[in-house]
Amino acid sequence: MESIAKLAERLPEDRVEHNIANLPKIVAPDAVQRSDQPVGEIARNIDTNGCWMVLKNIERDPEFKQLLDESLDEAAPYVRDREGGMTEREGFIFLSAPGSMTPSHTDPEHNFLLQVRGTKKMYVGHFPDDETQQLVLEDTVSG
Repeated sequence: MESIAKLAERLPEDRVEHNIANLPKIVAPDAVQRSDQPVGEIARNIDTNGCWMVLKNIERDPEFKQLLDESLDEAAPYVRDREGGMTEREGFIFLSAPGSMTPSHTDPEHNFLLQVRGTKKMYVGHFPDDETQQLVLEDTVSG
């Protein structure tokens, strides 16, 4: 955890997101309350501070780029002939306090999930109709 906390302190501010973790399943992004704790302390105390944190693009850090590349090199043979293969190597680290909820969202990429400690329930949902799906996908792609 100390290595992850130090990574949080090294990454640019726009690559570290942290919020209070007691959230509903669906929430507007601008309605999420951020923690005022320093990012390293959020990571160090994630077991007790009631927060949720994501460290984005860990491949920008040499130590974590090596770890990411070693991990993805092992997976590459299994995805080489699927979905166009592996095209961009990016890594995100998620930390969450016990009982926290990550609100419903869409990801613009395919993901490998690796749970390192604790347990997590992951749900994959469906859009209520084709129109909503199209609107969300357009917003995700166009920003």
